[in-house]
Amino acid sequence: LHEPHHEFNIQKTEEAILLKIEPFLEEVLLRLSKMDAIINALKVQASRGVHAEENLLYTIDQVAQIVTPFFGEKKTKPVSAATVRRWIAAGLLIPVPDTKYRISGTEIKRFIQQKFF
Repeated sequence: LHEPHHEFNIQKTEEAILLKIEPFLEEVLLRLSKMDAIINALKVQASRGVHAEENLLYTIDQVAQIVTPFFGEKKTKPVSAATVRRWIAAGLLIPVPDTKYRISGTEIKRFIQQKFF
């Protein structure tokens, strides 16, 4: 006859696995919440009809509007054109050459994504 010691080992194994997984779970949950933030911001943008099309160019004012759901303070204070100009001056946002500071949709998407990942 088998002794009923299997149950005990299974529980121990589960605990050991959980201990190993826990640090990663935090990271995964953090990333998921960031994804949620991105998705919600995109929904807000879509409802406003403001979003970055990859093959279009945007003025500094338009860029400010597009990135507000991601970078605006508490999502209420809009990003100013001055802030966008500072980002450009700091090399964080790279305008398309010879366009008087027009920013491509692709560049806007890259800029938003690197904030979250």
